[in-house]
Amino acid sequence: LLKNILEKYPNARATTSFGGQHEIRASFEKLKESISSLEFIKNNQNLLVKYSYGKGNWAQTPWIAILDQRETTTTQKGTYVVILFRGDGDGCHLKLGQGVTEITDEFGFGANAVGELQRRAQIVRNMFPEMLNTAFDSEPQEMRGQANLTALYEASTIYSKYYKLTALPSNKELSSDLEVLVKCYEEYEDRKGSKRHLVEHVP
Repeated sequence: LLKNILEKYPNARATTSFGGQHEIRASFEKLKESISSLEFIKNNQNLLVKYSYGKGNWAQTPWIAILDQRETTTTQKGTYVVILFRGDGDGCHLKLGQGVTEITDEFGFGANAVGELQRRAQIVRNMFPEMLNTAFDSEPQEMRGQANLTALYEASTIYSKYYKLTALPSNKELSSDLEVLVKCYEEYEDRKGSKRHLVEHVP
């Protein structure tokens, strides 16, 4: 499914008008079903799987995301796990990252927003020292978008792994990588929820 999307999306975006029952939609639906059926997602009622390849027009970077509904139901804000497909079909990023829309609404598109995203990303990284020196390099990889958005997307990255079209992971490897990030994500949410609970119940 990853291969199918990466191979067919650039041509669909370049040559086909948006809308209707395009085969890309079927691929995303199947990918959503496959991810949703993984035990560590299926058995967690907090998690929601969503995807998008555009709204009205083809997206430059289509995605499929795993969101914890205790924090967010949209990729515009909060923290979530996401697979971002490069618009040129070169490959896809598996990331634990943050939404940038809410941040830019508050801080604008400049250095203040980048700094805030970096600050929040580092808070999460500090919680998981065992993730250092793993395949999930916390140094973000360029998304090749508009210059101002690229800086924001890079700053929003907490952990990431890049799969090239020519070296896509097996189903087992992808499932394992997803589980690593989802476990970090859920522990982060659990700890955050515990702190919130303590604050709410301070006499």
